[in-house]
Amino acid sequence: MLVCGYGILCLLADENLNNDIIIRSVLRQNSAISFQRTQKVGLDGCSDPEILLWAADHNAVVVPQDINTMIDKMIDNDCPWARTY
Repeated sequence: MLVCGYGILCLLADENLNNDIIIRSVLRQNSAISFQRTQKVGLDGCSDPEILLWAADHNAVVVPQDINTMIDKMIDNDCPWARTY
């Protein structure tokens, strides 16, 4: 379960991300981060738009393998909450 709250940054690794190396490295640097895999929160095999909507509902930031496909999905679905920098 992704636990988000005051002072906790919630990250959700998309299923194509090289999870083990990245998640372990991030958590080693900062234990105040909640970093989960899509598979662990029940999103295994879900489409990018479904993952983005779930993340928005849970105040989580998606960490994708390929940001370009996620940006395309945000634009295609007219996600008003989406921000790109």
